[in-house]
Amino acid sequence: MAMTRKIPILKITERFHEACEDLVVVERVIHVFIEKQHAFSATISDLMIDLFLIGHLFSEGYIQKVSDIREILSQGDRYDIFLCQGYAPAQIALARVEKLITSACGNVPNSEPQKAERAEEKKRFEIETLLSLMKEFQSGAKVFQETGGVHNCGLSDGKRLLFTAEDIGRHNAADKIIGYLLQEGLDANGKILFTTGRISMDIVLKALAAGFSGIISKSAPTDLAVRIARRNHLVLIGFTRGNRCNLYAGENRVDL
Repeated sequence: MAMTRKIPILKITERFHEACEDLVVVERVIHVFIEKQHAFSATISDLMIDLFLIGHLFSEGYIQKVSDIREILSQGDRYDIFLCQGYAPAQIALARVEKLITSACGNVPNSEPQKAERAEEKKRFEIETLLSLMKEFQSGAKVFQETGGVHNCGLSDGKRLLFTAEDIGRHNAADKIIGYLLQEGLDANGKILFTTGRISMDIVLKALAAGFSGIISKSAPTDLAVRIARRNHLVLIGFTRGNRCNLYAGENRVDL
């Protein structure tokens, strides 16, 4: 299934209306089972679903590393995930909450992760480079440019873009980035999460749990997101437009 498809519409302007075609984003619902127990359903773009599953399982605390997953099987809209020895169905049942992950909202983590002090936490970022990377990041968002219907997330080491993912849901796109990190055996410490979406508390908590050093977005943060970022020494940049931005947290680690 493609990420987009054409549909017939009626385009209306002040002067006329006409029948034509429009390119819209495809939204798919998948149902995920862990050890044959329904864990969650998600509305998602039909691309990089395995990365989403890996990242989401990590974000929800089911796994710590990609090797904790023994097998992922799919048939239609059903995805069956089997975990390695040590993850008993009883444990999964205790952790499981029946839920639907929509394209509008993700899940709110139960608690703020304890962020260990690490040497890489002192890594500094150049604002000029980050702004340049944001321009590159946004110019590469092909499906968004075609439809305006998706969010984009990216992974950067502060000097170059390493990977990007698009999805109808900003949380899904972030989980795809986390899934990529785990699959490739990369450390999020010293990395920046790029996003086109609003920076809410749950996005900040997701980034902290994965170990990111910062988040940068073209959109706004919430007050709770800023408070959590400041408390955890996370670089937080919003309203990134051209050569302008707002630095909300981590100013001692950003060279202006």
